[in-house]
Amino acid sequence: MAQDPFAIRAQGLCRRFREGNREHIVLDGVDLDIRRGETVALRGRSGSGKSTLLNLIGGIDAPDAGSVSVAGIDITDLSERDRTLFRREHIGFVYQAFNLVPTLNVADNVRLVLELNNVPDAQASTRIDELLDAVGLADRAETYPDV
Repeated sequence: MAQDPFAIRAQGLCRRFREGNREHIVLDGVDLDIRRGETVALRGRSGSGKSTLLNLIGGIDAPDAGSVSVAGIDITDLSERDRTLFRREHIGFVYQAFNLVPTLNVADNVRLVLELNNVPDAQASTRIDELLDAVGLADRAETYPDV
């Protein structure tokens, strides 16, 4: 069986929010296919649904309708707990306001995530080096987030 060429596939995504008596339709039937290795940028005015779409793809939120699969796993079928575990193991986020522990250097912030995922100490140092190198931060391993 051939491997699914899509890293992310969203089909028919709908998401609505209530504000008092008013319902806001943020996403209505959104389809999205992102191939492995492809780079995608989301653009749009404030309130157009960019963050909502990312929260659905990342399993932070669940759609009102439609489905999202990441690496061939339909995350819409997962419980909230299983989505959290899937996200912890397979998805990374870089927020505009980054969520790093300010008293830990860059390498130790990465180590913390590896510890949460039960990566043995013997493998953690190598993995930290690989990850920081992959994002161009190998030379910043010992610096702190506020520097």
